[in-house]
Amino acid sequence: MGRTLKRVALDFKWPLNKTWEGFLNPFWNQSIKCTECDGSGSNPGADILYNLAYVHKYYDICKLMPKCDIEPLKQFAISIMNKKSLGIKFFNHAKYHGFNNSKLEQLEPLRDKVFNSEIELWIELIPIIDSWGISVQQQLNNLINEHASASWTAAFGVEEFEVLLKCGEIPSDYFPGRIQYRFDEEEKTWISLDRDRTKDHKEWKWVPCEKPELPSVELLKKYFNSALSGSGSVYYCAKEKAKKEGWAIGKCECCSGEGHVWPSKEVKNQYDNWTESEPPAGEGFQLWETTSEGSPTSPVFETLDALCEYAAENCSTFADFKASKEEWKQMLGDDMVVTPMLDNDGNKTGVVFI
Repeated sequence: MGRTLKRVALDFKWPLNKTWEGFLNPFWNQSIKCTECDGSGSNPGADILYNLAYVHKYYDICKLMPKCDIEPLKQFAISIMNKKSLGIKFFNHAKYHGFNNSKLEQLEPLRDKVFNSEIELWIELIPIIDSWGISVQQQLNNLINEHASASWTAAFGVEEFEVLLKCGEIPSDYFPGRIQYRFDEEEKTWISLDRDRTKDHKEWKWVPCEKPELPSVELLKKYFNSALSGSGSVYYCAKEKAKKEGWAIGKCECCSGEGHVWPSKEVKNQYDNWTESEPPAGEGFQLWETTSEGSPTSPVFETLDALCEYAAENCSTFADFKASKEEWKQMLGDDMVVTPMLDNDGNKTGVVFI
């Protein structure tokens, strides 16, 4: 979850948005970043697959290629990096840079379509832009070079979404009754969770069920290409892809997956034996973010009403999404903050639990 309520002492003073010192292990700064994996904790094959979630990481993938000896994995990564798509990033940047609106409307039929190469994209573009002027065509070419690369999620299909369904990564908003589903690997059965808002969330329980029907692939594509889905989807699909293909991905052998090494066993033991400490408890109400180790995002208030009034004006549920005083009060009472899920036009289609 990204936001939570803490009861702290009324005179508690700590800078807003600064990680609480009690949550930071003082021995951490004595560790040394592993030079073999550059701190990722993964071997080259794993890093290549995980980084396919981020277009801006493609340069890093190219640097990892010589370290990886799994040729089919490298060919798969190259096939993903070659893909192009005129997605929301392309259209947003085109509008920002003043690209002709009437010309953008002509490109709408190609929106979100994934092409296996830039050549494939241009084959469909040429009939559309043939009558455009040279300067506009050049501007389009520059936008494609900078903003038309597609991540692995853009190429997701039924196979990948089935993996995410088993892992419980498809939001409950896509199922009737907002039921959450996942596959229990230990019991080898499907289970479901009914997030009934009329009940205390502590009463929610996972129960055996039949395998649910996969939601609309087109709707899932829109969600998993949005900022809200994060990179976890690629992580699960990468593990399944490697398992299916027999690719040896996993921890870095040098640091055993920790991403860092220690100058001595003594320092390592001090780090392992350290325990975190909460801020001083009391009668005050304060909003904290838990995206990092944890930091306050509001002053301390004497009442929950006063905190929620402040949060409505000054705090977000996620990114720049806001909530009313009444919504904050309900969410903090349930200890479950949600953020709206939007389509490409900015319309609310549901909520995402964070």
